[in-house]
Amino acid sequence: MSFWIRSATLVLVAGLLNSAFGQTSTQMQRGYAIVTPQSGNSNGLIAVESLFSQSAGAQRQTDFSPSPLLTSAAFTVNIGGTTGGGTGLAIVNPTAFSGNVRLSITDAQGIQMLNQTLTILPNGQFARFVSELGGKVSTSTGSDGLLMLTSDVPLAVLAVNFHQAGITAAPVTSLSPVPLPVTNPGVVVPNVNIFPLLPGTGGQEALFFPQVVSGGNWSTEIRIANTNAMDQIVRIDFYDPNGVVLKSLTNIVIPARGMFMFSSKNGGI
Repeated sequence: MSFWIRSATLVLVAGLLNSAFGQTSTQMQRGYAIVTPQSGNSNGLIAVESLFSQSAGAQRQTDFSPSPLLTSAAFTVNIGGTTGGGTGLAIVNPTAFSGNVRLSITDAQGIQMLNQTLTILPNGQFARFVSELGGKVSTSTGSDGLLMLTSDVPLAVLAVNFHQAGITAAPVTSLSPVPLPVTNPGVVVPNVNIFPLLPGTGGQEALFFPQVVSGGNWSTEIRIANTNAMDQIVRIDFYDPNGVVLKSLTNIVIPARGMFMFSSKNGGI
């Protein structure tokens, strides 16, 4: 099940969401978002995603920066358990090729707990709790580990720690060489329109948010500030986990030193 839709006993998510990963829900929509500059460049843009959850009259919030594209990364994770939270992982493959993604998790003593290779389809999203990946991590509870990721296509990766006090973004350290290696013919990084579904989206200036959610007491907010002395035009495209376009906001004009804000509370994604 998706780590945004997982039923758990955490104060944050208890009683909120019971949909299994991959199931269609009339109350919730999840996926990912891409911000593409249509004029100017991303160097003058500051983009932040906020996720909100409402439970027992209290609202909780966590903020994320855009996820850079990478082919190799490492970060610490909490295994959690079926009812104990832990680290959630969202991975987006924004290329026109299937991506082979190797995940390796070792414990505090360096002993391997997981060695798994996933295939993520073109424009697809993978989202799971670490405890749901299989191997020894499926039988461990509350332990910490080191997750190392390698891929043959560039990916956008987000790690999130769930705990009783709320949810927080987990730092992801890129181990990718610069420039990124290309192993699939025809994929050029970063000067490529990596989203063939919609002309004019993606590419080296795009900003990636690997997980968005709307409904079921969850909402997403994306704020984009323009630090330039001139107006900039951007677009935001929302996709479901299979890469199907859910919503597109085009020709968004952000004034010089100004800001644009989108909230899924005002119409969903």
